[in-house]
Amino acid sequence: MKKITLSLLLGCLALLLSACSGANCVSGNETIPNDLGTGQQGGIGTEATFCTDKEQYNIGDIVHVTLTVTNRYREALVLDGGGQPLMDICGQGGCWSQTQPAGAVPTHLVLEPGQAHTIQWEIAPEQATAFLNIYNIAYLGATWIGTDGGVGDLRLDFIYGERRGLP
Repeated sequence: MKKITLSLLLGCLALLLSACSGANCVSGNETIPNDLGTGQQGGIGTEATFCTDKEQYNIGDIVHVTLTVTNRYREALVLDGGGQPLMDICGQGGCWSQTQPAGAVPTHLVLEPGQAHTIQWEIAPEQATAFLNIYNIAYLGATWIGTDGGVGDLRLDFIYGERRGLP
């Protein structure tokens, strides 16, 4: 009897924890094409994952945002922003790079195979309201410089405060 009760309690706890860990994420890849001249096979160069810690926030909550770029290729990748932020998160209310001290925003990065680089942004309540549209749906855009100097883009939406009207 004790084993059944313990199993049920653990099952309920697991269900409760999975329901509470509602991260809101989108992912995107940068594909490296095959190089016919060298015979080098292409593949996925970088994978970006862009998340808020929740899908819906109450007015006054701090929004926690992360952007992680991972090297999925078989060799080291050199990512170079040419003086521009290598990775950034922006919305109508500003950008992560603008909130960082001078020199703290990476513009050049070497990622070994499987290695990742993450930036984190805590958006204060007064900033979060600047991202809202009329339905209280806020959006953020993430960009990262790819292997060929091109830019990868992702967009992430979340609800801030009581939802108004239909989207």
